[in-house]
Amino acid sequence: MHFSQLGVGGGISGFAFNMTLVLSGVLVATMGAYARGDLESATGRASTGSRWVGRLIAGIGVSMVFTGLVRIDIAEWLHMVFGSSMVLLFCVLCAGLPWFAPRLPRSIHLVSIAMVVATIGALLLWEPVRYYSFTGFEFAACGFIFVWLSAFIRALAAARKDRADAVGRPSGPADSTSAPAGGKVGS
Repeated sequence: MHFSQLGVGGGISGFAFNMTLVLSGVLVATMGAYARGDLESATGRASTGSRWVGRLIAGIGVSMVFTGLVRIDIAEWLHMVFGSSMVLLFCVLCAGLPWFAPRLPRSIHLVSIAMVVATIGALLLWEPVRYYSFTGFEFAACGFIFVWLSAFIRALAAARKDRADAVGRPSGPADSTSAPAGGKVGS
């Protein structure tokens, strides 16, 4: 197989984009499980909303994986279904966050609204403006997803600290991604 057969539109750059999307999707899907636990810890209760947040984040990740696995030049309609589902799940998550996790800081709800607006703006630049292709829209949407995830993890950490301060105990690690390494290396 020649490198020109690997990627979107040929060339190694298309292959690299697809593999980046697949690996990013695996990361995001994995974060869904951690997000659910961290959300329950931050709010002090298990709820249907926290389960939905975890499921939606995992669904976004799975959609990313399949978007990267199905090349647009091989099965355009299927690639676009997976890419569109990634964006739709993300918008549902952001728009529904006030109902899924009302106890989170107001700032994450504002960031969520901003990400939905930015995603709609990116969509309009693809269709009807045609400023870039669907791949450009995917790049933008993935960027918004990672910006939102960063803000979401920070909001979880802040909510967890606030909850710990309210009950008068140490907050421990801010979230599952920031636990300090214990002990010395090799001990």
